[in-house]
Amino acid sequence: MDKIRLEKINMTFRSKKGDVHILHNIDLNVRDGEFVCFIGPSGCGKSTLLRIIAGLQTATSGQVFKDGKLLIGPGSDRAMVFQDDSVFPWLTVEKNIEYGLKIKNLPKQERKILVDYYLSLVGLTTRDLRRYYPKELSGGMRKRVDMARAFANDPDVLLMDEPFGMLDAMTKENLQIETLRIWSETKKTICFVTHDLEEALFLSDRIIVLESDPGKVYQVYLPHFERPRDVNIKMSSDFQMMRKELIDVMDILLSKESRHDYEVK
Repeated sequence: MDKIRLEKINMTFRSKKGDVHILHNIDLNVRDGEFVCFIGPSGCGKSTLLRIIAGLQTATSGQVFKDGKLLIGPGSDRAMVFQDDSVFPWLTVEKNIEYGLKIKNLPKQERKILVDYYLSLVGLTTRDLRRYYPKELSGGMRKRVDMARAFANDPDVLLMDEPFGMLDAMTKENLQIETLRIWSETKKTICFVTHDLEEALFLSDRIIVLESDPGKVYQVYLPHFERPRDVNIKMSSDFQMMRKELIDVMDILLSKESRHDYEVK
């Protein structure tokens, strides 16, 4: 069953130089419990697409459906994790995670149980980290708080916009492994934007490749690795071959983009 369905999504921004077409006739479906990654050149509309699904932006035309029902505006059934930290710096770790639960008016004891659960889920139970403030945490730990807060609101769909893009390689890989573990436990539907081809191959059931100017679906790629996945698959010849195929696709898209820039000039 489709969890998310996009029909004829177009997005145009007005500028002083005229209309800028960001997305063109996007038709997509995301199945219930599926992990889908979006890749493509900068400016192809990946983040815009996520924001439209989240209800943070409204498409110029087209419709978004969730569980067969038309979506209008944001809702607690969808949560978004951004590349930049979006934790509240004036709140402790546990208060950050509890924030959405308080808005829902959940009883205090129920909030405590949920905060404890999600702290454990993202691996933040050592050294009494719950009472730390974000400035006292590493970048990877802050991202874990971000994820815990998003999961704590129990959304059907989690939208992740390059969440690990600013992290060092070791922290990024650790969080990739944790993300797959959490996803397998929670069965959430995840839409994940990344520029990292290896990350997309390791995480996803499907990779949606977008081309730019305007952004539209160029190709759908299916990583065939069995689950659960171990980080060691990144070393396999199959994985490296598929990574090379994606690099070739991206080279084609980037060369098309360069030719267009030259023609425009």
